[in-house]
Amino acid sequence: MAKTNQSNKGNQQQKSSTKAKGAPKKPVNKRRGGLLSFLIILIGVHAVSAAYLSYTYLKQDYLGQRTWILVGLVLISLADIVAAVGLWLWKQWAMYVYIIATAALAAISIVLTGNVWVSLYQFIPVAILGYVINLQNKQKLFE
Repeated sequence: MAKTNQSNKGNQQQKSSTKAKGAPKKPVNKRRGGLLSFLIILIGVHAVSAAYLSYTYLKQDYLGQRTWILVGLVLISLADIVAAVGLWLWKQWAMYVYIIATAALAAISIVLTGNVWVSLYQFIPVAILGYVINLQNKQKLFE
């Protein structure tokens, strides 16, 4: 009888520990809000306008290589647009893609245009997005 009580206690402890481990997580309410939604849409628009701005202000040295430069700028813009879609879907990888693509576009813009203001234009949305995500305490919602 004593063995039965001990084995029942052991089974109950096992069941309680498995319930704690396998307990379903409470669904998280992921509300974006108007400001964050506007910024994510702005990121998509910014991707196209930044590539256009960098292409328009090319130095004379790079005018003969317009095709390769245009292809590179379009690829970076596509990466920004993919990042905007990922941010809309609350994916953490999208933040990293956006930061890397923006840094690449800023570096390319400095080389191609020689204008620091054009490259600073690239980082304004990154700074605003980071500020809003931290201000609204939304960084833990990204998967």
